[in-house]
This record gives sequence, C-alpha cells and structure tokens, in this order.
Amino acid sequence: MKILFGVQGTGNGHLTRSGIIIKLLRSKGHEIDVIISGRKKDKLWGIQDLKPYNVFDGLSYESKKGKIQKLKTIKNAGIFQFLEDLKKIKNDNYDFIISDYEPLSAYLAKKWKKTSIGIAHQYAFEYDIPKTGYNLFTHFLMKKYAPVDINIGLHWHHFNQPILPPIIEKIDLHDINEKSDQIMVYLPWEDIKFVSKLLSKIQNITFLIYCNVEKEMVEKNIKYRPLSRKTFLKDLKESEGIITNAGFETPSEALSMGKKVFVKPLKGQFEQLSNAKALKQLNLATVVNKLTKKNIEKWCLKTERKKIKCEGVADQIIYWLEKGDFDRLNELKSKFWN
Repeated sequence: MKILFGVQGTGNGHLTRSGIIIKLLRSKGHEIDVIISGRKKDKLWGIQDLKPYNVFDGLSYESKKGKIQKLKTIKNAGIFQFLEDLKKIKNDNYDFIISDYEPLSAYLAKKWKKTSIGIAHQYAFEYDIPKTGYNLFTHFLMKKYAPVDINIGLHWHHFNQPILPPIIEKIDLHDINEKSDQIMVYLPWEDIKFVSKLLSKIQNITFLIYCNVEKEMVEKNIKYRPLSRKTFLKDLKESEGIITNAGFETPSEALSMGKKVFVKPLKGQFEQLSNAKALKQLNLATVVNKLTKKNIEKWCLKTERKKIKCEGVADQIIYWLEKGDFDRLNELKSKFWN
C-alpha cells in the first residue's frame, strides 16, 4: 500500500502514536509519505520513527500560563500559508490517507477525493463520550479542523461506542519501580517558573521535570531534564507517578504502567477538559483545575494506583487496514475491551 500519513505536531502524543503505526507499516513493506504540521521543526522531539518526513506550519493554537488564547489563536492561525501548502503537496497515487488529527492530510484527501481515515484520540469525540466545555467554537473546530471519512477514536474506555484503547509503545513491565520517592512532571502548557517555585516548597520528594532546557540541572529537590523520548519512558518507569496536563498519550503511558496520575487540564481547551472529566468519571486520576502546594502534597501521599490494558492496538489496526474492510469498525473494536 502507498499511504500519505499526516501527523499533528502539537503535543507529544500524536508524534509518539503515529511513530508506532508508521514504523509497523514500513516494516511490512508499505510505502509511507509523512507530513507533520502544527509545530516548528526545531520544537519537535521524539520523531526518529517518522523519518523521512516533511514539516509544514499547519494550524495550531496559542496558550499562556495554562490557558488557551482564543483571539491570538485565530490571529496566528496561518490560514493563507495553510492554503498555499495545500497547493504545494502533490498527489502521488496514494491508496488512501491517514490523519492523526492533522489538517493538511485531511483536506488533501477531500481535494484528491481519496478515502481518509482518522486515527487519534480526538476522533473519539465524534461519539457519545464524556464531554465538557463544548460550545459553538469547539463544535466548529472539532468538525472542521481535520475531518475524515472514517473515525478511529482512541480512549481509556469504550463508552459503548466503536472506540479503541490507546496506542502506546511496547513497555517491559517486569522492571517497573513500584516504590519510588520520585515524581515525574511534564507540563508543556504551564509556566515552568511557577511550577518550579511551587514544587520547591514540597519537602521529602524529588521532582523530575521534563521541559525546554539544554542540559540536565538540579536545584534543591528538583531535577530538570531536556525533552527526550529516549529517556522519557525510562524515567516514568522509575517514578511513583506523574503530574501532567490532561492530554491523552502521557496519562495513557502512565496508566499502562500502573502509575498514579495527577492532571491539570489546559483552561479553555475542550479536549483536555473532557479528558479530565473522563479520568475523574473512570476514577483513573486525580484532577485539579489549579496547581497548589496543598493538592499536590495530598496526591503525593496517595498509594492507590489504577492500570489499563492497551496491548496490540496498532497491530490490529494495521491488519484491519491491510484487509480494507473500512466499514467494519465494530469488528475491530471487538478485539479489545473484555
């Protein structure tokens, strides 16, 4: 098969998930052309499995201090550049197009009249699942941002819908550290200076923060580590739990290891607010609207852990793609969710 694969560059989860699928497809002899959009090339990390690829500006959103800036997002959307990029990319006789919530690939499929398949957590919102913060702006965004013909939505539970479990890297669970005094922190949408000041006030716990630093540093009870996919999962395995925003991939990886999870959703971001609602409803994580010394300390004392199963999802999706039975989503869903 020859496939154009569009990857959303905003957030670590899309890059990781797509890398798993692309690597498997290529290992089976399929020809995959990759485009990435939504983030500048020098800001991308953990993309080795996507090479070769082309990077475009695409469409993204702006945030400040953990809150979506709607007016700035609209102003800096880059619509004209997006339209120019649609003209640049040539149709190379693709069998179909896959979009991990990436708009260029989704709209190229419409332009070329090719079947488009969406594989991402965001496509789960096409179904009846926990949602909050839904308004006209959000409705328009979810429907028009990266529309596809076939939605393969991913989530932590099926909610009686044709939804699949998360796609994560294969993790050796035999050497998971069950007892650790280290807490991992990955808060890409927060003010890291504020986070550091807050965590420095919490005694007897070491916090390992993944953020935009050039080299490893240590200040009091805080270790800073540069963004690196190579060390991220290893450090997560060695940690008691993780403090993160309410994205999808990072909580999924932590929950697959049986780690405790503390999430603070990005204000004004429908997906993260809805993820937080789902995590709370499923009793999978501690959810807060504001980071405080008190609520972090309280969570650190918790010993209860939850675990989810999500093995073999990518393999089953690829088998389904190779069969070409694109209308039989329920059959694909039946492979999971005991």
